[in-house]
Amino acid sequence: NVEIITAQSIANTHHLVPNHVTALNLGHHRQYRHATLCKGLHFYFLWRRFLTFDSTLDELLSNEDILIKRVDIAMIHKLSMTLLQPRCYLCDMPIDNPQPFLCLLCLQELPYLPNSHCFRCALPQRKNQQQCDECNQQTPPWQQLIACMSYTLECQYLIKQYKFSQQPQLHLLFSGLLSRTITSNIMQHNYNLPEALICIPLHKKRQAKRGYNQAQLLASAISKQLQIPLIAEKQFIRARYTAPQAQQTAVERCANMHNAFQVTQRFSVKHIALIDDVVTTGETIKAACLTLFAAGIERIDIWCIARTLAD
Repeated sequence: NVEIITAQSIANTHHLVPNHVTALNLGHHRQYRHATLCKGLHFYFLWRRFLTFDSTLDELLSNEDILIKRVDIAMIHKLSMTLLQPRCYLCDMPIDNPQPFLCLLCLQELPYLPNSHCFRCALPQRKNQQQCDECNQQTPPWQQLIACMSYTLECQYLIKQYKFSQQPQLHLLFSGLLSRTITSNIMQHNYNLPEALICIPLHKKRQAKRGYNQAQLLASAISKQLQIPLIAEKQFIRARYTAPQAQQTAVERCANMHNAFQVTQRFSVKHIALIDDVVTTGETIKAACLTLFAAGIERIDIWCIARTLAD
């Protein structure tokens, strides 16, 4: 059946935008949706005849029984390009910039971390010092935590799309943002890059269900962008199937991660960066760090997309 587009499908082309879209963007979205709807309904039958005509375009135009002008063909082509054009994940507006995930406005308004944050845990602080009081009292096992965003509403939506809605291509957006943040740390704070990268592993059952490890995709892309070797997945595995951390309290998260990781082969490097998508209480990366230290690693930095600012 070549009739792949219907009037109803054209009318429903633009899905509902997330609730957190600004009023200005929502207004523009409604105007654009109305204009596209009118255009789509106007050319629906032309599109249908164009798809079902089993011949060349020249023969279609020369056929006296089919009253389609060249301007109509051009409009059909324009409509098809509109329907296939990349759209912003947050506001659903068409994208004209090189990366096909966010428009420039939404990209600028992402919840980037402020400059005044603790280098150890990445939580904001008012005092003009590198390490916050909490990290001074109880030092985390990692040396430095680099995150590009805070885990607020817009970031939550994007990461949930990435992890749970079969949108693995979003790793290109996140890896670009994280690489830019890391490069900024190199230039502003003389940050020393690690010898190798490693990602938080998924248990094989959860990875089979999801289809991919979001942290592995992120680590692989950053490895290529920053030209840092990536340690093979099989060297660091999830030894025990655990309940999702998002469903646990802070105390339960700690117990949930006990003996969760295993190193299958000792490493030849001493300084690595451990990559994950989100850091909340830090129990997952803490358990991973302890396992990696036991295998001979001397320094671990944490690289992640987002940091939860309040547990």
